[in-house]
Amino acid sequence: MKQGGTLSDVLGLIKSVEKQKRDYVAPQAAIRMTLDPQHEPMLQLIQHPDAPSEAVAGPAFGLRTRAHRQLAGELQIPQSFYDRLLAEEPELLKATVNTLILQRPEEKRMVRTVGDRVRAVLSSRYRPLDNYDLAEAVLPLLTADGVRIESVGLTEDRFYLKAVSDRVQGEVKVGDIVSAGLSISNSEVGAGSLRVEPFLFRLICSNGAIRNEAKMRKYHVGRRAEEGDNFELLSDETRRADDKAFFLKVRDGVKAAFDAAFFQAGLNEMRRAAGQHIEIAPAAVVELLQDQLREEERGRVLEAYIQGGDNSVYGVANAVTLASQAVEDYDRATELERLGGALIDGSVKLLE
Repeated sequence: MKQGGTLSDVLGLIKSVEKQKRDYVAPQAAIRMTLDPQHEPMLQLIQHPDAPSEAVAGPAFGLRTRAHRQLAGELQIPQSFYDRLLAEEPELLKATVNTLILQRPEEKRMVRTVGDRVRAVLSSRYRPLDNYDLAEAVLPLLTADGVRIESVGLTEDRFYLKAVSDRVQGEVKVGDIVSAGLSISNSEVGAGSLRVEPFLFRLICSNGAIRNEAKMRKYHVGRRAEEGDNFELLSDETRRADDKAFFLKVRDGVKAAFDAAFFQAGLNEMRRAAGQHIEIAPAAVVELLQDQLREEERGRVLEAYIQGGDNSVYGVANAVTLASQAVEDYDRATELERLGGALIDGSVKLLE
């Protein structure tokens, strides 16, 4: 399993974000792109944008990469063109963005910031489900007897927490012991849903495959945030009151992922995959996965498959998840763990 940071370090980062974050809801008329003295683009919020004589410049923020991409997408600016203007013609980018913003002045946006940077530009229907609240809801369950935190990751876009129970175990083959696990992931910036997914952890090599059967998947969509002609700071108190019941459901999903009967169903899938033998050459097997693997990953998977000596679908899945440990990007490593689970349950087929 891919290792990220330590639990204490990642929780420290999450707490730091929690203290610095601010969410603003505004019509597009209240949003402008400006340039700082170094000609770096910023987003500025404007009070009373429809009354120029009363207009007041509000806070301005630099933009992270994802915020730039989201802004380009919302305004339907081709990404390659946006990136070229960003790198070569910031004045023209500013003029283009502001012209397109004012073509739909009443379109509502949520601008998520942390410190002096915009981390996301989203629809006003986006429902913030934040990492701090998620960790607060699930960590008491995951520090229970017999459950250990196996890996924690915090990337630019997502938070991950993976835990394993030593109380719920079974053998795929003699000596090949698998434990019930859980993968929790979330994005605060519109890069995916909040997921609670069962995880099968192979003790012999610390591999993990995410089962394609989520116990919970919550998309960040809620009631449209309302505002007048000005931007408003979204209240954490109001949001947390709305989210309290939801995070109780998350806790239920966490408990269900360690259910013995549910684990047994996943173990049976592994056993079935272990019995599906593959007759073709290892290189041809990896070729079958060319659409799922990046070029630099194929060699790692091939090497792991050959060294594993298990010419079965289960062996291929283990090769993929073992190769994920060498991937630097935690987001991508988790995608490969999901691919391993998809091979085991047959949603990605190697054999007809």
